[in-house]
Amino acid sequence: MSDTLLAVETLLRHAPDSWTDSPLDASEALNVLTAAGFVERRITFTVQLPGEGGSQRITIEATGEYGLGEAMEAILHDWWARWGGRWQSLRQEIGEPVQPIVVRESDTWRLTDQGRLARTDLEQGNSGPIDFALKRGFFDGKLRRLPDGRITRREPVRGYGRLVSIENASSGSLAVSISNWPEGSAAFAKAFAKALDVEPRVHRRRPWPGANSWSNWGVGLDDAGNWHLFHFRREGTPCWVPHAHADLRIPRGRLDNLARRFVEDGEVFVTARSQINSRKSDISRLRKAIKLAVHGEGIFPHGDPIPFDYEHQSYRPVIRFGRVTRSESGQLLFHPT
Repeated sequence: MSDTLLAVETLLRHAPDSWTDSPLDASEALNVLTAAGFVERRITFTVQLPGEGGSQRITIEATGEYGLGEAMEAILHDWWARWGGRWQSLRQEIGEPVQPIVVRESDTWRLTDQGRLARTDLEQGNSGPIDFALKRGFFDGKLRRLPDGRITRREPVRGYGRLVSIENASSGSLAVSISNWPEGSAAFAKAFAKALDVEPRVHRRRPWPGANSWSNWGVGLDDAGNWHLFHFRREGTPCWVPHAHADLRIPRGRLDNLARRFVEDGEVFVTARSQINSRKSDISRLRKAIKLAVHGEGIFPHGDPIPFDYEHQSYRPVIRFGRVTRSESGQLLFHPT
């Protein structure tokens, strides 16, 4: 048994049900279980711009492969209101991306619901959870045919990330090195660089006919609960084309449930005044997630992907929602609602 496998199995067997200090001496195994969605982390850290006296104390919670980045993006609005101007000024002064000083103050962990199920399976002699976490065996990411004929493979666990609190920390220069939490510093800097569009877009494309219309874009849900981005290609044989590297982040919970309603019903009605504010907030977050994914492809369609239809009192998306299946060759197929 390899050291990593043993460490992952040991951590999963002894993972707490309530918040407890994280075993940072076993950080590799801890990160594996977090990425698999078996444990969630609550991390408190301070952020300070180089040369500045003030700092903020921030607490986040995250799990899954995208949780940390999503949590950092959740900080954007509040932190940007306080320090956005100085961030931009610093970048102009030094001529390169700003690297903030991020110091981790506390790091706790606990099992998620999926983690409890995984621990139970492990205690009953089933090694499946360990294979899943380490992406090996049946869960190595390769396409496989199930007994019922469906094609499947192990997809990334997106997880979630959220902001718990943000407050001013004590003033004074932080006499610490950025190496206190390099992973957090990199994720924090990346989130703000992305918001400022100061990083080159990896997948920037030239617009194709119809790319500027939301009706030629699609958002699809596969059987594993993962979301995919598509565009409709009119040249040659018309078909829906997947964007394999698109960064479409629709987190589990309210946003995922809302997007699923569009897949099932095609629209979402607002039947009571009490629903207006909460529904408007969720729709706004879903719009943002979709726009970030499409803009990340270098395309900027006109208008609103999910407008409100006042005549029918419902949100009727222009962008297409639907289901995603796989062909025998593993190609993603989009079926609009």
